[in-house]
This record gives sequence, C-alpha cells and structure tokens, in this order.
Amino acid sequence: LQQHAYMLCQNPFGNYVLQSVLDAWNTNDSEDVMTPLHNNILHLSSQKYSSNVIEKYLKVNAKFVLFFVNALHIADCCCASSNEIIYTVNLIKNTYGSYVLETVLQELKGDYLKQFILYLQKVLTMLTPHITTINTTNTVNNDVVLYSKWLKKINYYYYTYYCGNNVYYCD
Repeated sequence: LQQHAYMLCQNPFGNYVLQSVLDAWNTNDSEDVMTPLHNNILHLSSQKYSSNVIEKYLKVNAKFVLFFVNALHIADCCCASSNEIIYTVNLIKNTYGSYVLETVLQELKGDYLKQFILYLQKVLTMLTPHITTINTTNTVNNDVVLYSKWLKKINYYYYTYYCGNNVYYCD
C-alpha cells in the first residue's frame, strides 16, 4: 500500500482507500503508508482527489498538521528571494487548496494557531494593496474579494479559537 500511496491518493476511487486506512488504522501504521506523500503535500493539496486525503490526514494526525505548516513556510521562504509567496497564495486561490488550509486552521491549537494566522494575515495584507494597484481586470477584482474573505475567515479563527469567547483580553 505504501508504494502505491501517491498514485492512490490522486485516483477518484483510490483516495477513498487511503481515507479508510486513515480512519481505521492507528497513527503509527497510517504514518508508514502516508510517508511517501510528504514530499508532495503542497502539490497534492491542490488536486481534486488527493486534497481529500490530505484533509483527512490533517484531521487524524496532529504531527502532520505541524509538518504541513512547516512545509508551507519553507516552500514560501524558498520563493522569498523573488518577493513572491507562491505556495500559500496558490492554495488560497485553489478551490481544493483553500479547503486544506481551512482544515489546517481547524486543527491547529494554541500558539501554533496564532502563529499560522499571523502568517496568513501577513501574506494577505502584503498582497491586497499590491493587487488593487495593478489594474481593474476581473481577475484582480476576484483576487481582492477572495483575499478579503480570507482575512475575515482568519480573523474569525483568531478571535474564536485562539482568544476564546472573551476577545477583550486577547492580545
């Protein structure tokens, strides 16, 4: 199963096999099967079938959530020399990738959640002024709307899950 995990997760039916494995097996056994996917998690997160497997893996394995966040930061840092945060932006813009990012927000806890939210806020606030000054094409307008929605979404997670019900005492 491990040697076919990459192919299975991208298959319309095979992805259900891996999701069932994640549901039924303990964390250590399922980690062995999922390890071949680790080098491709950002790519797999933006595909129709494999994104479902990545979401399920995020929900059942807390260590994988941190691994995913670290992989995203590293990938974006590698592109930082060109002043682009390609991977995070691509996941935000991608239908399936945005679900994966939302699952990450749901699964992170405490200071990890706060740091990830602050990172997403930084990414979105860096991009929003830039894209509004380029031109007024539909693509740019759609991006502005999308980024605004994501800013609202991460603010919701920040105040609801990190700060708790009492936002007055949140930093």
